[in-house]
Amino acid sequence: MNQSHPLAKKPGVSLNSKPEATETAVSNTNKGPLRSIVAGVLAVEPFAVVFLASAITLIIEIIAARILAPHIGVSVYTWTSIIGVILAGISFGNWLGGIIADRAALKGLLGLILMAGAAITLLILPLAQTAPGWSLDLPILWRIVSLTAILFIVPATILAIVITLTLRDLSKTGKTVGRIYALSTAGAIVGVFLTGFLFIQWLGSRETILYLAITLAIIAIVSGRLWRSTWSPHQNLDDSYAHS
Repeated sequence: MNQSHPLAKKPGVSLNSKPEATETAVSNTNKGPLRSIVAGVLAVEPFAVVFLASAITLIIEIIAARILAPHIGVSVYTWTSIIGVILAGISFGNWLGGIIADRAALKGLLGLILMAGAAITLLILPLAQTAPGWSLDLPILWRIVSLTAILFIVPATILAIVITLTLRDLSKTGKTVGRIYALSTAGAIVGVFLTGFLFIQWLGSRETILYLAITLAIIAIVSGRLWRSTWSPHQNLDDSYAHS
């Protein structure tokens, strides 16, 4: 009775193949689904980074009022300064991010900037205790604006740079651009509601800032590939998978 060899049914595997070649063919066959999963994750990842960066920006903006309140109160001047400073940081970050995206060749750039964002965000807490004394001699309006800028313009700038660097390889079609801006706005909306309805009530301002810094550090490690010395922002899927 003739029975076919079980390996004969596998594509790319021959009964006459050497054992090493057979094992390699079977291994490549088994990697197919895993490679598809990796491809799917890598395709979604940049959009997730844009969503989270936008959410964190708005969370910082809402938390800013509570951090500033003990020093300058909460008034229309305070909110005007917060909104203006955050928008200024976003504008400057977009401009600076465009320059970096075109000129910089530093490997692991996105991860390094994200980690810097985590450190700067964490630095808000000690600065909030010391910075108010730096502007006591200024008129009240200048004091409000300067204190707000000292605490929050750098985090807003860094997060805008992150978004710009993430977008540089994605914004190739109108449909993609629309999705990117929709996700960015959705992240901002989610950040606003989570902060106002959940984070402030459950965590408080200081703990929220701490968790934001931790979140940025995690994104830096995962999305920035900081553990890979050979990673660059333009690395393709095959290179990413090969080093996994």
